[in-house]
Amino acid sequence: MRGRLIDAWKYTWFELWEPLEQLEIFSDDVYTSLFEELEKALLERLHYKEISAIFAENIDERALKSLLESDDIYEPLLRNSDLRNAYIQDHDNEELAREGLRVFSRKAFRERVFLNTANDPLLARTFIQELCPQKLAGDPALVVFFQNASDIFAEYSEELCSDYSQRLDEFIACHNLRYKLQLSPFRLQPHLPGVFSALFSELLRASENDIHLLELVKDFEHSFNALSRSQREVDMKTCIGKACNLVEGLGISHPEREKASTLGALCNKISCWPHEKLQEAVINIYHFCCDYPGIRHGGDPSSKLRPLDLRDSIIVPILLFAASSYFLTEQNLTDIIGINAEDV
Repeated sequence: MRGRLIDAWKYTWFELWEPLEQLEIFSDDVYTSLFEELEKALLERLHYKEISAIFAENIDERALKSLLESDDIYEPLLRNSDLRNAYIQDHDNEELAREGLRVFSRKAFRERVFLNTANDPLLARTFIQELCPQKLAGDPALVVFFQNASDIFAEYSEELCSDYSQRLDEFIACHNLRYKLQLSPFRLQPHLPGVFSALFSELLRASENDIHLLELVKDFEHSFNALSRSQREVDMKTCIGKACNLVEGLGISHPEREKASTLGALCNKISCWPHEKLQEAVINIYHFCCDYPGIRHGGDPSSKLRPLDLRDSIIVPILLFAASSYFLTEQNLTDIIGINAEDV
């Protein structure tokens, strides 16, 4: 998805963290604090509140590593009544006991990694430098991290915090991310152009694993490219028609569609509308695509008020793509905006 923080993460070391490290006022201890915040943005956390730090520290690290790969060292752990009572629901079931300890071992080992890294600036620095974006939970979590990083730098030096703010602002602009930096209070706010771009990117993402949708996306992109070169009315009609087909194809995958096979019928089936007039508005855009001569059907010539112009071929697809947001899940929309409600 275009403009996401997670896609630009791979550039943060050379463009953000390392330049800050070169400053005389920078302290290596910053890395441990940054690590603790960044760990919260991981797809799979290292730190588990339910794992006792004592257990994590006392279990032999080599044993934990082996436990992830084989069953031959389970016996000493199975004899530990405290572990059994804390993590195994069915103590008499050997298979469940082993599986419970396997889950515990993964968490305990990751907790050990967390404890070691959180107390070693060099390990924390390496973790931040080598962290790949695939291990991150997504933009909403990264927004929180970058915001909290400002507080971390402020604790060490106002000058360092100011330099971080400036470099982060430049980083956002350089990579055309869909955020703007607000300094007081320090916030990363999504901006509308970025959200619109993210919306279309989400439509593209939804089509990646669907051959039918992928063909509809290619048809629309081809028609838009042809229109941009020719700007002829025939290509305007094709572009609008292909946009309507794409949105209709997306809507057909909606769980409430029942037997609806057209965009208009789908709008009458789904229950997402906040007001009937909004529902009617989307249906009327669909009716325009069907009724205007030459877009989707022959249409009624008497309904034509004027020839199409370039603005129609831009505005109508945008309206259709915006309306397609009603076919997305709440998680889709959170990813598009790039921020969670509780982060505001």
